[in-house]
Amino acid sequence: MIDIKPATEHDLDEIREWITGSSPSPIGGAYFPLSGVIDLSNPDNGWCAWQDEELVAFVSLIQNSSNDAMIGFIVKPNRRREGIAKAFIPLLLKKEDLQSFNRIIATPRLEDIGGQKVLEHAGFRRSGSDPDGLPIYERR
Repeated sequence: MIDIKPATEHDLDEIREWITGSSPSPIGGAYFPLSGVIDLSNPDNGWCAWQDEELVAFVSLIQNSSNDAMIGFIVKPNRRREGIAKAFIPLLLKKEDLQSFNRIIATPRLEDIGGQKVLEHAGFRRSGSDPDGLPIYERR
């Protein structure tokens, strides 16, 4: 079972370790294990997924001037491919805090097929590409 809690500064410190301690990608090259844009500067911008008292995933939310929310997510490296994001993202999207946004947008890396599938499973639809060629997924 996944519990969702607001992020704390301590949580963000642990998540920074996940990023700086990333191993090489199984498909070669540097691996930056994020799906979308992540803000680690303010714990008020994120939620954490906890499973059996272990921090296992993080979602960041950044609101823009059009009342859209940009989200990004990361799963703890040693807990990937367990379905955590697939369970966490839909639970998070049900939170009342997210109901007031016009759209929720994510821009996963092209090679992040798993992240794209998580978004599609959560009701996001691909709506195009950003100027850098990243796919844009949105949910209304």
